[in-house]
Amino acid sequence: MKTYSLYGFYTALASMVLTLAIYFLGYHSDPAKFSTGQIIGSVGGLAIGITFIVLGTKARRAEWPVAEDFTYGNAFVAGFMTMFCAGVIGIVTNYLYFQVINPGIAERFAQLRAMGIKTVMITGDNPVTARVIAAEAGVDDFLAEATPEMKMDLIKAEQAGSRLVAMTGDGTNDAPALAQADVGVAMNTGTQAAKEAGNMVDLDSDPTKLLDIVEIGKQLLITRGALTTFSIANDVAKYFAIIPAMFAGVLPALDRLNVMGLQSPNSAILSAVIFNALIIVVLIPLALRGVKFVPSSAAALLRRNLLVYGLGGLLAPFVGIKLIDMLLTAFGVQ
Repeated sequence: MKTYSLYGFYTALASMVLTLAIYFLGYHSDPAKFSTGQIIGSVGGLAIGITFIVLGTKARRAEWPVAEDFTYGNAFVAGFMTMFCAGVIGIVTNYLYFQVINPGIAERFAQLRAMGIKTVMITGDNPVTARVIAAEAGVDDFLAEATPEMKMDLIKAEQAGSRLVAMTGDGTNDAPALAQADVGVAMNTGTQAAKEAGNMVDLDSDPTKLLDIVEIGKQLLITRGALTTFSIANDVAKYFAIIPAMFAGVLPALDRLNVMGLQSPNSAILSAVIFNALIIVVLIPLALRGVKFVPSSAAALLRRNLLVYGLGGLLAPFVGIKLIDMLLTAFGVQ
């Protein structure tokens, strides 16, 4: 088993070196070289597999007892076990990538899904490899063996359905799709064409940075909406609270609406002015820090904002102005 594992490791290592060579030589990113890169990868992968099957079989034959014949069946088993160990090592490497080297990627995609955002992995790999990686990463869908035209067509199809599309990419073959997307995020390690086509460049070259971009954008919108909701509700409640006390002397019937029992028009106006000054001081940190964003649907966010900031904006003036009015009265302000 040691021999099988050793040559299986050599197979997996050689395949990884070939993949990295194709990547760094630009075959994955240049449309003119893309097909050539696929051919090199296919032929090179086949050559690596055959080479290490033969070497592993020879190594196993050298270990075989001299008194026993090394049959074709034994050779088949040796070759099969070498490739089996290579596959196991590849699976373990893939697991380590997603769980150790790049931890939490599935959880980050799950957060996007909770926000109602669909994730699609677009790759030049074959459908079998793409399906395995997509399942590990937790994306909603994938497009395998994608050409620049296929990427463009996919984005246009989503946009035709009145959807906003964001894309991350790093290659020259990603440039047309990055330019077509509503938000194009190019990797800092990518080609110049990709950087020029995108709307922004991620200096960390982390594809999941798109989640941070979405979160920041949504937090800005939520904070603006929360402050606007609170301000409108606060103004409505505030004027409803002080107007009856202000004009009760002119229109005695309005005194019935003075539900808070404010002492006088003067104290009502002064209480409202003081309350306005205090509430601005309270809201400044919220505006600077932003409302905490929790991944959820738009309907859930709207309900939360209306409950917290809408209802809060309606109740705060009644409580605040009444307390200030009581303090002013206690200090003899009429």
